[in-house]
Amino acid sequence: MTKGFDVFDPFLTFARQHPDFDAGDERRETEMLAQRQNAIMGWLEGTTPSDVLFDMLEEQGIGAAPWLDAAEANIAYVIDQGIPFVSNESGLLLPVSCRG
Repeated sequence: MTKGFDVFDPFLTFARQHPDFDAGDERRETEMLAQRQNAIMGWLEGTTPSDVLFDMLEEQGIGAAPWLDAAEANIAYVIDQGIPFVSNESGLLLPVSCRG
């Protein structure tokens, strides 16, 4: 059982699935997922500019604004539930509480 979340977890995306995907579609989706995750990690570490990440998300069919909203909701949930973040090697600072 996990004792906490990595600080990157609330920002991560997932591979899309569709019953009509063939092996090539699945491979392309996996490649796009890896590209997104690397860009997100770079953005959090300050090496990927926001506009580059947001353009990539949009090009891959993920709205940048809804993605940011989801990440914010994920962070608030983890904090409000008292779930600890187990790593913070990136220097990313997260608040201790989202409550006023």
